[in-house]
Amino acid sequence: MTRRPGNTAIPGASRKGRQEFGGKDIESLLVACHRRCCICHRFCGVKIEVDHIDSATVPASGRVGNAIPLCFECHAEVHHYNPKHPKGRKFTPSELRRHKEQWLSLCREHPEMFVAAQQSAEAGSLERLASELTFNLRIADCSEGASLQVGALFEVAQFRRAIADGTFTWISDELRKRIEEAYRAILQANSLVEGARGTDRGDGLPIVKPAQDAARRAKALIGDAVDYLELSIGSDFP
Repeated sequence: MTRRPGNTAIPGASRKGRQEFGGKDIESLLVACHRRCCICHRFCGVKIEVDHIDSATVPASGRVGNAIPLCFECHAEVHHYNPKHPKGRKFTPSELRRHKEQWLSLCREHPEMFVAAQQSAEAGSLERLASELTFNLRIADCSEGASLQVGALFEVAQFRRAIADGTFTWISDELRKRIEEAYRAILQANSLVEGARGTDRGDGLPIVKPAQDAARRAKALIGDAVDYLELSIGSDFP
C-alpha cells in the first residue's frame, strides 16, 4: 500500500489486492479482547495475530468486523485444514465470527473473570524453561557421581513447548542463544546416553565415558542459561 508523507493507513485499503485493517480499529479490538485469543481464550501479550475471517482479498474484508484476534497456535489451526486431504472439521467463517462475538461478549459482561485468571495463572514460558533447566542441573550432578553409569536422560518437554508457542520469537537474541546452546548440548548428551544404555562392551568405559563427558559439558551450558534466565525474569530458582 502506497502512503504519502504524513498520511496514516486507511482501513480497508488494499496492498496488492489484500485488504488491510486500520491501526486504530485493531487497537480497540485488542483492548476489547484483553489480548486474549477468541478461540482458546489464552492471554497472548505480544504473541497474538489479527486474522481475516473472510479472505483478505475479498472486497471490504479490511473492516474490523472481519478481524479476529488469535494466538499463534489457533491461527495455525484455522489455516491448517487441507481440503485435498480432509481430516477433522475445518473452521468456517461463520464459526469464527461466533467465537469472536461470544468472547467479546464475555469480556464486556464479565470483567471479573480476569481477576480470577490472574490469581490462578500458570507459570509463563520462561519460568517453565528455568524450572526444567534447574531440574536438568540436578540430573547432571547425579551423572557426575557415577563411575560406570550413564545416568538419566535430561528433560526437554518445556523446550519443545517453548518452540511450539513462539517463545523464541519475542525473547532477546542473547537469551535465545544461551537457551538453544544449553538444549543442543542436552540433546547431544541424551543421544549418547541412549546409545550407551543399549550397548554392552566389557567394562563399559569406552561407551559410558563419552556420555558422561557430554553431560558434563551440558551442565556448564545449562548453568549459564539458568543464570541468564534468572536475570531476565527477576526470580531466583533453588
